[in-house]
Amino acid sequence: MTATDKTEIKDLFRRLGDAGLDRAYLRKVALPDWWEEDLATTREGYVETVGILARSLGIDPSGLLKPGVELAVPQHGTSKYKQRKGVSEADLKWVKSIAWRSAQIAAYAVKNDYSLEKSASKLRARLLQGRTIDLECLVDHCWASGIPVLHLSKFPAGLKKMDGMAMRVNGRPVIIISKNAKADPYLLFIIAHELGHHACGHLDDIDFLVDDAGVGEDSEDAEETEANEWALMLLTGDPVRRFPLPLRWDPTALQRSAVAAGAKYQTDPGVVVGNYGFQRKEWQMPNAALKRMMPTADAPAFLRAAMTKHLDLERLADDNQSYLLKVAGVEV
Repeated sequence: MTATDKTEIKDLFRRLGDAGLDRAYLRKVALPDWWEEDLATTREGYVETVGILARSLGIDPSGLLKPGVELAVPQHGTSKYKQRKGVSEADLKWVKSIAWRSAQIAAYAVKNDYSLEKSASKLRARLLQGRTIDLECLVDHCWASGIPVLHLSKFPAGLKKMDGMAMRVNGRPVIIISKNAKADPYLLFIIAHELGHHACGHLDDIDFLVDDAGVGEDSEDAEETEANEWALMLLTGDPVRRFPLPLRWDPTALQRSAVAAGAKYQTDPGVVVGNYGFQRKEWQMPNAALKRMMPTADAPAFLRAAMTKHLDLERLADDNQSYLLKVAGVEV
């Protein structure tokens, strides 16, 4: 390949695009900021580019080096999928692979050895000492216990995503969140649910549990029900908690009732509002109440800040650090 020949790198981007990975994502996220297309016009530069893309995307570089060969996403271990209707395992293959690579990087940079309390009631009693179990409380506990909680938001355009994912990296529990809800209680419950999957042993024999259905909902899946009940026990003190609904169904009444119930049952008022919505299967008024209660909430931003606070980023190679921060949506 000559110094001015860009045919091969253009063909590589085309093949990746055909596989569902848009060029903008590859250039802005999967490749480091220092990369330029001219670097791939030498054999050494092209092979280096392939290696970077393969690591970022969690795929075998040998397939990228063979023009015309269909790109295969490795399984990265054993998995369970609990996806909503209309979403297949194939729809989530790239999201899963990118999440796996991000989890590998984060697990390497975690400061603490991990520990996992399997009893929701014991963990609740421990965390309630002097504070409510809100998003900050639970996320701080996870990181202090060596369990990364990553909010990943930068995926290739057009891909379907999951609300959450529980996985193990070299035995370490990792929780992945990709839901972009701003109000804290929604992400709080998903994190508690994913932690419940770990605590209940649902990943003892697998590496991934891709969660896109059943979080907080009535489910016929026994593991989803168990994880929901574990989360409710942790957050409310009762695995089947249904808070008494207020007589009026408007944002002001929901807020007042939730504050009173939260004080009575030692529960974050936002969780109470979410419980109201779950019972009624109606979210317009609960969402309005949450906006009144926490008008400046930005739960994904909080999770991003917690990640950068708790990871030892200096342990990571520059490219790995940059990639993880980009996928998490952290300004680099």
